[in-house]
Amino acid sequence: MASCLILTVNVVLLAVLVAGQDGVESENVFQTSGIGSCLDEKQRDGLIKGDIVYPGNSTYGVKRRTTSLLFSAWPVGIVYATSEEDIVEAVKCANEYRTRVTPRSGGHGNAGQAAMSGALTIDVSRMKNVSLAEDLSLVTVGSGSTAGNAV
Repeated sequence: MASCLILTVNVVLLAVLVAGQDGVESENVFQTSGIGSCLDEKQRDGLIKGDIVYPGNSTYGVKRRTTSLLFSAWPVGIVYATSEEDIVEAVKCANEYRTRVTPRSGGHGNAGQAAMSGALTIDVSRMKNVSLAEDLSLVTVGSGSTAGNAV
């Protein structure tokens, strides 16, 4: 009996949403009031459930770093998405305030692709859900998963 393994990666959703941002110019690195207000409002309303870190937060200096010491970026904020809804709402704010979005996943990339000053970083490392359908025909792996928690 052959079984089919299908990996569903939430980054695909993020990539599709971000792909429509051609021509979007990012705000100045420290001008977070517009997009920050939008994100904070969505978080207060329960539309974004993940944490949000901005320049000036005590953890920002550590959270903005990539795994590579060769790259450094200063995003306007970092949204730690816990669901697809968090991603959608954060991208809506970024589009409203004409801010680029960069995805950051499980932390296994070392070339700094998730680093862009002036952009909104959407970190999906907390989306580590792994589920197996009862009939064993479908496996869903969250985009923040690494080999350690996906196997």
